[in-house]
Amino acid sequence: MEDLDVIATRNIKEQRERVEFLFSKFKKRAEPRYAVKKYVISFGMFLAEYVLRIKTDSIDANADNILLDCRRLCEIFIVSKYMNKNNNFHEFTDYCDYDRYDYLENLKKMTEANKKMFPEIKDLFFSPTFLTDEQSKITKRRGNKGKKIPSILEMAKNIGYEEEYNSFYKITSKLLHFCPFSFNGDMLLETRDKRFNYFKRIEMYLTEIKKELDLIYEKTKLEN
Repeated sequence: MEDLDVIATRNIKEQRERVEFLFSKFKKRAEPRYAVKKYVISFGMFLAEYVLRIKTDSIDANADNILLDCRRLCEIFIVSKYMNKNNNFHEFTDYCDYDRYDYLENLKKMTEANKKMFPEIKDLFFSPTFLTDEQSKITKRRGNKGKKIPSILEMAKNIGYEEEYNSFYKITSKLLHFCPFSFNGDMLLETRDKRFNYFKRIEMYLTEIKKELDLIYEKTKLEN
């Protein structure tokens, strides 16, 4: 009888192959005649590509990698289910612009921070003028900086998965971010059976995300 982690490993690889195939199908629809579905197609492509960048597929991977990739998949599962339920794919470009605007603002602040902390590397970053010009392109194009995406907690509540946020998502925050607990290095992942709890979640999240991607792909079909 096969070990559960061997089965999970095989299923993870199979789900990733299916997502990769779906990505190619979304990509084929990125053409003019599907313009009316462009927001749904763009989101589907973005989602599939993001998932494919998450490479953890072995229970023997670094524990931090297992936790981080599992957390990322948890977020994508919640976001995909939220977007599917509410059909607000057209708002995703707003979310992207909002985050890009803030990212550019953070780069400005980092350039200033480098003058104090790392003056020897300040010239390696973008000039404030360039960053401001990039922000202006966003505000000129849309009239504002975009719309902020709801928090993971808000989306989890919306789709009825608040318990997933309050358990797994908060647990990974304790393990991945600095806090007195994590400072002790007590991750409780020293044995395979304990690591499996998180590794199995990678398989389950991928399976659920694939289902959401299938639903998104169905929405890209033209009526006629």
